[in-house]
Amino acid sequence: MTMLSPTLERLFLSDIPSLVELPSSIQNFHNLDCLDITECINLETLPTGINLQYLCYLDFTGCSRLRTFPDISTSTEQLYLAGTGILEVPWWIKKFSKLEYLCMESCSKLERVSLNIYKLKELKVVDFSDCGALTEASWTDGPTEVAVATEYIHYKSPISHEASSSLPDNLFSEVSTHFICLNLDPEALLHQGSFIFEKLVMSGEQVPSYFTHRATGTTSSLVIPLPPSSLSQPLFRFRACALGFFDSVRTHRSNVVYIRVDCRFKDIFGGSIDFFGQQQLFGTDKKDSHLFILDCRFLLNNHSAPISQLNYDHVEIQLHVSNRMDSTFRSKILDPEELHHLSNISDSKFNLKGWGIRLPEDCLPPKNQLGNPNTLPRVEDNIVNHEPKQECGDICVETENNKKRMRVSIKP
Repeated sequence: MTMLSPTLERLFLSDIPSLVELPSSIQNFHNLDCLDITECINLETLPTGINLQYLCYLDFTGCSRLRTFPDISTSTEQLYLAGTGILEVPWWIKKFSKLEYLCMESCSKLERVSLNIYKLKELKVVDFSDCGALTEASWTDGPTEVAVATEYIHYKSPISHEASSSLPDNLFSEVSTHFICLNLDPEALLHQGSFIFEKLVMSGEQVPSYFTHRATGTTSSLVIPLPPSSLSQPLFRFRACALGFFDSVRTHRSNVVYIRVDCRFKDIFGGSIDFFGQQQLFGTDKKDSHLFILDCRFLLNNHSAPISQLNYDHVEIQLHVSNRMDSTFRSKILDPEELHHLSNISDSKFNLKGWGIRLPEDCLPPKNQLGNPNTLPRVEDNIVNHEPKQECGDICVETENNKKRMRVSIKP
């Protein structure tokens, strides 16, 4: 690399079998902002102890002998490691404070993911699809890394008993990451308390039993009993899962579905109060049946009277699916290029096969605890796929608008 200009900003290398080691002289390219080294199947060694200040795009896709996670820049925003031999996402992933997108698709040797990945506040999308060595026990940290659990101290908002006992109290409110984990076991992964997310895409042919309230077909309303204590928290929180498939897949175009979840709290006298969510965008370039899973958070105490003081004993949860963005979603996209991109994505129809809800353990009455096979919520057959009414509630999950278009066709 001695023949290259030290003012080089972009470097592209591809399919060079003789490249075994990336020389430490790479650190002399102080202005480098894009390093793209792909399909170099014999590349094994990367330099360490350097930090390229402006390197925001880093790609080692297809470097199948690369075993160690790259540590050459903490300024990286987009990191592509698909098809590499990397064994773990290490504890020092927390140094990548600007990281927005991490692709590790088809990393067959990947066995462990540090919980420090949840410290990355800018992280939008993570792709762990077809990582066959990942299991429900892969999201963990060794004894020297347990400090992650002591650095977050806020209010308690648990997803499950298992999660609340092993993770920092406010970590759930901090995480806003979209995970893609195709071909991993949904039941095993979802029951792993240390795995948390805002949105999750998985392969599946049926709604996992993890979701204890389930509906089949196009039924899009579930009525679930609530104890009064469930409304005394700042957030009403649950997970929702939509199971479905697309009619077709077009070349170079992804299929997308927009999912919105609303809540209507009902009292014994027939009164009710509505909370409307915001559309969330999911995309895939595959036709197979998928699970699209959301972590839903509704802010309760934003009305004139605290909702905990009212006599609501049931919640009706509605699922809305559409192939088109609504006006609220559209208004949040400030980048014209991104809006044009989303408007021209394949309009293949999304077919809803079923869906489910899982409430936190402490939000269910004793006779309706999670895992109870006798849990049978009331189902109402009203199809809802229309535009939302004027908001009278609030949801804490904000629509993610990427700061730039990713290289991948659709990774919201």
